[in-house]
Amino acid sequence: MSRLISLQETINKQGEEIRTLMKENAKLQIVVIENESLKKVVAKLEDKIQECKKDSFETNERLNKIELKEALKEEKLDTMRRDVSEMKNVCTTKSWADVCGGDMLSNSSNIHVTHQEKNIETIDVRELKERERRSKNIVIRGIKEEGMETPASLGKAIGEFFSLHYGMSDVNVYGAHRVGKHGVTRSGERPIVCTMTDDTKRRIILENSWVYLKGTQCFVSEDRTISQQNDRRKAYEERLKNKVKDLGKDGNGGK
Repeated sequence: MSRLISLQETINKQGEEIRTLMKENAKLQIVVIENESLKKVVAKLEDKIQECKKDSFETNERLNKIELKEALKEEKLDTMRRDVSEMKNVCTTKSWADVCGGDMLSNSSNIHVTHQEKNIETIDVRELKERERRSKNIVIRGIKEEGMETPASLGKAIGEFFSLHYGMSDVNVYGAHRVGKHGVTRSGERPIVCTMTDDTKRRIILENSWVYLKGTQCFVSEDRTISQQNDRRKAYEERLKNKVKDLGKDGNGGK
């Protein structure tokens, strides 16, 4: 009888130990599940952090591009203001000299000067607007002119042009069209005017055209107003005159 009691007690103890172990095992399973859930939460947080970092980087890139565009635009406006101011000073000085031929100015002369100054201001505003309108344009010379051209075919030809000569495959332009009369240019190919969407690429193309287009019959330039073209022509003629004078001096000195 005593043995049965002892055996029963042993069985009861073992049962308690089994129940205790089962409880501990259940707790461990809960911890494992919680850890797995925690790992998933951490993984999601890490993914979110990476997305935030990527968004932050892209935002900074966009801000840098915007700042660069604004700086370039401000630089262009400053240049245009200086050019127009110089034009205004020159025109005003000339008008004053024309009017002030004598020692005294009549009332009619004063009215004439005021009228001229107003005309100059009107011309300045128009010139500024025209330069701003053309500020994103480029002029391409040397692309073969086809019989039936469309904006789409011109856009394709321009893309092939920059891919061939500049190695650029992502140059986006719009509003491409030819200007001038047929057969006027020496090559017979009328120039193309188009607008670029990327100011940075436009600047790179213009500043390095002499490198990429050297030895070809192609040219890329700014879309200048008539006033700018006249100023460039006068400056070129002045440099040519000075060069001829210098050559004459050297020739006389040699004799």
